[in-house]
Amino acid sequence: MVLYRPIVRTDLVVSVVRLATDSGMDTLIRFAENLSVHIQGTLSFIRYHLTTGNPRREKQGIKRVFYDFRDNEYFFLRIHSAFPGN
Repeated sequence: MVLYRPIVRTDLVVSVVRLATDSGMDTLIRFAENLSVHIQGTLSFIRYHLTTGNPRREKQGIKRVFYDFRDNEYFFLRIHSAFPGN
């Protein structure tokens, strides 16, 4: 199985931040500041789809959605699809 990993061009992101900062618009400047603070996590999410989310909390959310289902196999299939590496 070949995993698709998008190519992230950091130079484009840096140019967007620079353009937003040079625009002089308050909203774009705040956007550029927020983007530059969170750029490493954003690019990591795009590349590897990794988050710092709590797997237990996500599992509980899925469990609540499927609470009415009596088929445990389907429930565990959904859990495994939510966390493919585990």
